[in-house]
Amino acid sequence: MTYIPKGFLPINILESDIIGWMENHSTEYFAFVNFLVANHGLNRGIVYHINDRPILYEAYDPINYKMKLIAQTPRVIKDSFGTKTIELHEVFLGYLWSISYAMWVIYDYAIITPTHSNTYNGAADFSAEPQKSARELFLYGLSLIKEYKPWPSALPSPTNITPETKEYIEKTNGIFLNAISFILAHELAHVSHRHLDNFLPYIPANYPAIKEREKDADQTATNILKKSINGNNTESMVVLGSIIATASLLYFGKAIQSPTHPDKDDRMKTVLENYNLNELSHMWGIASLTLQFFNQKEKFGFSFSQPENYKDLFYKFLEEFKQLKNI
Repeated sequence: MTYIPKGFLPINILESDIIGWMENHSTEYFAFVNFLVANHGLNRGIVYHINDRPILYEAYDPINYKMKLIAQTPRVIKDSFGTKTIELHEVFLGYLWSISYAMWVIYDYAIITPTHSNTYNGAADFSAEPQKSARELFLYGLSLIKEYKPWPSALPSPTNITPETKEYIEKTNGIFLNAISFILAHELAHVSHRHLDNFLPYIPANYPAIKEREKDADQTATNILKKSINGNNTESMVVLGSIIATASLLYFGKAIQSPTHPDKDDRMKTVLENYNLNELSHMWGIASLTLQFFNQKEKFGFSFSQPENYKDLFYKFLEEFKQLKNI
C-alpha cells in the first residue's frame, strides 16, 4: 500500500518513519513498546493531530468557564477504560525538525568550519549558505510556538531536497527521529513507572514527587536510547537526538526553573553526563550552542572567557544559569 501523508507541514512525510523507527531500528526500543502493550495497556497506534494552531494557544474550557493554555506537545493520554495512547502534533514535529536542522548545520558550518580554517572570530557568519538558511529555519521553528505559519517554501524541509541539501536533510531526518524517540521514550517511561495509573494532582504538596517522576522518566529514556546505538544508528546521532529533545524545551519561555520539572539546564546536563562523553566531543559544543541561542533569545547577556574545550564551555554556561537562578 502506498503511504499518502496528510497534514499542512512538510514534516508529514516523516509520519510513517516515526513508527518505522520504533518498530525496526532498535530491537530494545520495540521490545519496550511491546512490553507496555502487553502489560500496561498501551495502544499500538499513535494519534496524529493536524490543525493550523500554534504549539501553545488558549482555548475556552467549558468545565471551568475560563480560558486555558493548550500545549500541542507529545504525550501519552489515558482514557476511562485505562488504555494509554501516544499523541503527536504535526506543528510540534515541524518545530522539532527545524531545531534539529538548524543546530547541527550552524554548528558545523558557522563555527567548526571557520575554526578549522582559522577564520572564526567568535561570531557566527550567517551571510553564507547553508548556515544562512539554517538560522532562518530556526527562527521559523521558534515562531511556531506562538503563531502558526506555513513552512516557507524556500527553506530546507523534509520535502525540499536539492542536490546541495540532500546530505543535510538526510542527516537531519536521523537526528529528528532520535529526538522524537527520546521524547516518546520519556512519555512511555511514565507508563512503565505507572505514573498515569497513580496520577498525582498538580498541587504544591505534590510538586516534589512530580519532579522526581520527571527525572526518572528522563533517566529511563536515556537508558533506552543508549541501547539503540548500533551500526545503523551511531552514538553521535543518538546523543544529538537527545540534545535536541531536551533543547526543544528551552525555547518555550524565559523561565529556567519549574516547580514540577527539572530545571532546563540541569535536565540537559543530566542527559549528557549519562552518555559519558569525551571532553573533546562536539556534542558538548552543540549543547553549548543550544544554550547560547536561549541566552540570545531571552537577552540574558552571558559573557564567557575562551574555554579549553567544549565540555568546559558547556559547564561555564551552566554556571551562568546558576547565577540567574540565584537572582
